[in-house]
Amino acid sequence: MDWYPLWNSLRIALISCAAVFFLGIFAAYYIARLPRVVKGVLDVLLTLPMVLRRLPVFFRLTADVAAIGIYVWLISIDLGGSRWFRGLALPMIGWAGVLVFLLSFLLRGGRRSTLSAIALVIGAAGLLAMGLEFCIDRYFRGVWQPGWSLIVLAVCVGLIIPLRIVRRVPALREEARRRFNL
Repeated sequence: MDWYPLWNSLRIALISCAAVFFLGIFAAYYIARLPRVVKGVLDVLLTLPMVLRRLPVFFRLTADVAAIGIYVWLISIDLGGSRWFRGLALPMIGWAGVLVFLLSFLLRGGRRSTLSAIALVIGAAGLLAMGLEFCIDRYFRGVWQPGWSLIVLAVCVGLIIPLRIVRRVPALREEARRRFNL
């Protein structure tokens, strides 16, 4: 048995923990020397998502999608070009954000059955693949030629159909509940 992957993972985890520890001490030292107003603004920006758990899901998801967009934008600045950010990354992040918003709207309140929720997530995965291939093809080729995403979408539809059948037929639904503890 090859132990190298385990050893490599442990080594990377140890290095990461040490780096985060010392970078955290370094950041705390410099943040402590900042003016009081700047420290207050940083405190609000960095701790607000942890404090406001009663915030509606829409606002939390908007903040998450915006944070991902800003992070990728900063990466594009570091790499010296924002063409790929505007043409490729931003549409992909936007499409994923739309699907997450749609899923959170459809699954809010926990009113759906487990089988329906699984079917919705699988359908969203298929739509995500279609949207990602659309963005990639439009950026690199200029025209959308569906290929691999159709295979993913067909597999997702092939998984959704039995779930819907099980959901609609009472005997199958009870058997699924009994076997899978749903």
